[in-house]
Amino acid sequence: MKRTMNELFSDASVCAAPMFTSNLEKLWDNLDKSKYYDPDILIAKHTILPYYAPFLPSERFETLKKTLRVGNGSSVYMKLGKAASSLKSPQYLRYCPDCYEEEQGSLGVAYWHRTHQIEGVQVCHVHYCELMDSSIPIAQRKNKHAFYLLEKDAVNAEVLRNESIQNLDVPIFISKQTSYLLNHDLMPIGLEQLHSFYKNELLKRDLVTALGDVRINELKTQFNAYYGRGLLQSMNSYIDSEENHSWLHKLCRTPRVTCHPLRHILLLHFLGKEIIDIYGNHNSTSHPFLAQGLGCV
Repeated sequence: MKRTMNELFSDASVCAAPMFTSNLEKLWDNLDKSKYYDPDILIAKHTILPYYAPFLPSERFETLKKTLRVGNGSSVYMKLGKAASSLKSPQYLRYCPDCYEEEQGSLGVAYWHRTHQIEGVQVCHVHYCELMDSSIPIAQRKNKHAFYLLEKDAVNAEVLRNESIQNLDVPIFISKQTSYLLNHDLMPIGLEQLHSFYKNELLKRDLVTALGDVRINELKTQFNAYYGRGLLQSMNSYIDSEENHSWLHKLCRTPRVTCHPLRHILLLHFLGKEIIDIYGNHNSTSHPFLAQGLGCV
């Protein structure tokens, strides 16, 4: 396997990384600069960076892309704040049993889906069935050069369907919005623009004062009641009534820090909106506020 890594990345010490594959410039060089696998295409279609893109400052997004092109992918976790996040990644690679059966039948081989590996995603965005843990840990402490196919020895013999998920409305929304983020080449929106979008939507719900301040206590009460304690706690996103520095505060006050995409998705569902609504009628490679002179370049 080390010989293969050296042929692909010109470095036998490169390790397999399921989420943020790096050294993509070297890989592209060794693929004779194929137009089908240039670094930007690989980042967009084979890493989870697009999931974070809309909610990052443009400068940080470009820095992260450069890191995946020529740097060490492990540093991306630190730059995204994942190491310190209360939202932890799944321990094992996950799969949809219906996707597995369909792909085995039509392609002869099943494959891992990015959407299935994201925090907060409980069901498949296509089949709406509960995701299953495989036997493959995401963070490998040994065999770091190994590549694992989604084959029989990785799947659970006894497949349990989604009877354990009583209300599929929120899980399906999270799954579909996650898939949308990963597959639409979205550009950073900008923290100020995100803040303005949320504030306008809260204003429509009488959750903003005449002076322009968010009625945060009323919002917390309505938000917690909308989802319920159990669901929010399962995603480490419940806001205690006495808490004054929660992630919801960060999204609704003057933006200074980024917030995990799952929290944005939860707020959007509460507001009756989707990711596409933030971008308006502009396409995925355009910034929604360019016409106002506020666009990112």
